[in-house]
Amino acid sequence: MLWLKKTFMIGIMTLFLAACARGNGQTPSVTPLPQATAAVTATPVITPTLCAMVWEPRYLEALSSTLYEAYQDAGIPNVQVYADAYGENCLDYYTKDVAHFTPLETNLHITVQVATLDNDLELGNTLAEVLPLALQVLVANLAGSQPGYVEIRLVAGDDLQRMVIQFPVVQAALERGLTGENLYRAFATFTVP
Repeated sequence: MLWLKKTFMIGIMTLFLAACARGNGQTPSVTPLPQATAAVTATPVITPTLCAMVWEPRYLEALSSTLYEAYQDAGIPNVQVYADAYGENCLDYYTKDVAHFTPLETNLHITVQVATLDNDLELGNTLAEVLPLALQVLVANLAGSQPGYVEIRLVAGDDLQRMVIQFPVVQAALERGLTGENLYRAFATFTVP
C-alpha cells in the first residue's frame, strides 16, 4: 500500500513540474543520450520449463549389466541383480511430457538362491560373498547424488525372505568385518513383507 502512495505522489509532482515549465513560456530542453559504441551481443534466452515433479524409479540398464557381468566373472551364478535410480521426473506443465529426469539415489536389488532359510550361518556367509561386489560396483557407477538402499531377496524354493537396508548400514556391517550368523542377524532386523 505504501508503494501505491509513493507512486501517486511521484505522479502528482511530475504533473506539477510539467505545468510549471509550460507556465513560464520555456520549452524544456532534451539532451540526447550518447550512442553506444560497444558491440551488443545477444543474451541467450533460457525458457524455464514449468514442471510438475513426479517421483519414480528408473531402471539402470548399463549398471545392471555391469553388476551381472561382475557376478559371472566372480563365479557367483546364483545371483540375479539389477539397479535403479530413484528421482524426479519433470513433467512439462503444458504438454505433460517428461522434460528431464533428475536422479537422487541409486538402489540395488539382489536375489540369491539359497538351500534353506533356516541356517543363519550359511545365509550370513552367502551375504558376505554377494554384498561386497555389489557395493564396489555401485560406488564406482553411482547414478544419483547418493547411494540409496540394497534390497536383498533370499529365495529357497517357494520361501522368500526380503530385506531392505540403507546403503550406509550395509557398508558399515561389512567394514566391521561381520560374517556368518552375525552378518545375517544384523540384516534380518530389516526384513519386510
